[in-house]
Amino acid sequence: MAQCVICSKEIVEGASICESCSNEKQLKTPDWAKEIELGRGKVEIDGIIYHYAVLSKELEPDLPGFVGFSQGEYLFCSEDVPEPYRTHILGHEVRCGQSGRCLNSLKKELEGVPDDIKPEYIEYRKVFFERLVNYYKNQTATDDFRREIQASLDYLKTL
Repeated sequence: MAQCVICSKEIVEGASICESCSNEKQLKTPDWAKEIELGRGKVEIDGIIYHYAVLSKELEPDLPGFVGFSQGEYLFCSEDVPEPYRTHILGHEVRCGQSGRCLNSLKKELEGVPDDIKPEYIEYRKVFFERLVNYYKNQTATDDFRREIQASLDYLKTL
């Protein structure tokens, strides 16, 4: 039996997502984000519509451009993530949450970035991953996660 790529429920062979995941992914604001949620948006990622929240950059001032997918349910980005980049960056976050592989998600992310913004986008992501690697030197994280974000930064430096 196959498994849904989003929730891991058993599904019929040949399908990639279950019926409940095939609809738009709605957003329920957790208590910790209620005071800092500034707005919302929608983005299509791998054929699924996800709603996301735009949070105040004050949530994590030491990490400009932060993103997250809390519990695989609450997709968010900082207000300072440029609008034209959000689809790609949020797609990365969703894919990374599903696979646990940051570098693979980054490569897939970059495939979707239009050529006319790709050089600036790559530079933006390189700066972000430099900050992320430094940020997690002082934060709790698994060694595997640290290796993944470092590998992503190393890859961006080759582009």
